[in-house]
Amino acid sequence: MNKAIHLLKLVGIYIIMTKSALATSESSYLPDPNLSQIKRSDIVVLSGCSGGGKSSILEELNRRGYPTIPEPGREIVKEQLAIEGQSLPWSNLDMFLELALSRYLHHFNQANVSSSYTFADRSIMDALKLDHSQGKHFVNAAQKFRYHPVVFLVPPWKEIYKQDQERKHSFDEATKEFYELVEKYKRFSYETIFIPKGTVKNRADFIIKKLNDKSGVKQQSFREKIEIIEQRSKGRLGFWAYHINKKVTLSHRPEERFPMGSTFKPFLCSMILHQQSANPEILGEFMIPRNSDLTTYAPIVSKHIDKKISIADLCKATISTSDNVAANILLSKFGGPNSLNQFMKKIGDSKFRLDRIEPDLNTAIPGDARDTSTPKAMGESLRELTYGTTLPRSLQNTLLSWLKASQTGKKRIHAGVPRGWAVGDKTGTSAYGTTNDIGIIWSPEGAIVIAIFFTQKSIDDLPQDKTIAETTKLILTELTSSKTT
Repeated sequence: MNKAIHLLKLVGIYIIMTKSALATSESSYLPDPNLSQIKRSDIVVLSGCSGGGKSSILEELNRRGYPTIPEPGREIVKEQLAIEGQSLPWSNLDMFLELALSRYLHHFNQANVSSSYTFADRSIMDALKLDHSQGKHFVNAAQKFRYHPVVFLVPPWKEIYKQDQERKHSFDEATKEFYELVEKYKRFSYETIFIPKGTVKNRADFIIKKLNDKSGVKQQSFREKIEIIEQRSKGRLGFWAYHINKKVTLSHRPEERFPMGSTFKPFLCSMILHQQSANPEILGEFMIPRNSDLTTYAPIVSKHIDKKISIADLCKATISTSDNVAANILLSKFGGPNSLNQFMKKIGDSKFRLDRIEPDLNTAIPGDARDTSTPKAMGESLRELTYGTTLPRSLQNTLLSWLKASQTGKKRIHAGVPRGWAVGDKTGTSAYGTTNDIGIIWSPEGAIVIAIFFTQKSIDDLPQDKTIAETTKLILTELTSSKTT
């Protein structure tokens, strides 16, 4: 019993230490536990003989831009030595392996879905014993959580083998462990490839070449990677993306309804811009907010109580800071939700439905059609208003400037975009962990319109910025790859 309590405390300490860095809610930690297998063929395992040069290879792969996952064993040993713990491989192997298994599972389920490969320093198999003396949960873990089918192993290399504070066993003991490890991977139907001795560069080149040459090994498709994100998030994900120059579209659940949250706001301001094209005085008109207007979030309007603020500045506040009161004032001024719905129908969008004002529109109750739209409709409407014929170019540029000034989406679409690319977007966040972002991304190959929506099952679920960022990254990789030209 004392051992069990000790183990739980250690695992708990680890989870507390890493939770904030991973930035993922507890509810999204693990995909559906009822799935018979969870495959991550984007995670390639590097394992093998202790002291065989594996860490140097991983450092080289990371330098080349490939994500890497650290070895749990060394992490655990360092932690145990720091706290004078007993869960060390040379003093309590069983406890050490329990901690290692927990850490392997954590790394597997928290690793971002990569558009290329992620290289893991060892895997669940490294925590298994060949003699079946461990609990059944070790075998269950190895069978359920599957890595890329090809595993790379560094063989014993006596000339570079060194013992240290964390590697106390002899070279002969390390060699024996290596051949046991090979057997374990084979038992669980992994193909093992030995990495030849040589320079770190040549060994890394060997791995990448072998992966590229493995034409018989099916790599995960774009669709499978999206499904992994959706399964892990335990929510419903939908998106629509369009590369304007290539005329290529990607989508997932494009026709399903999702709560809009504040993503309706660019369309509200577009309706006003459309009226501006007929009446150039509109944006210069002034409104005077009152204290009675402050019923919800108002970072800009709250500074203009009983003072003049222009329609143009209210539009900018509505989009760039998601000022809810600014949006409500504009809705009241320009005919309410019904007028906006009619405007959207005129530009060809029959799916857009705004029923309420802020903050009431954010209930996001599953199955409630109020204040919803579809990813495809939202994306196509945003494309029309920024690159179509509804607005003149000068007013399209005004709308784009407001989107580019948005301050609310730095952890969503922005976080999935390569450095140096411009983004203009509008987020939406509602109950049931609803997490949305729509916008334009300017890649070196041209503009990409994107609309991503995500919602969950429980009213207590938290927003998942990471889900939007990961989805964005995969979409951009797919849309800008050579096969879509």
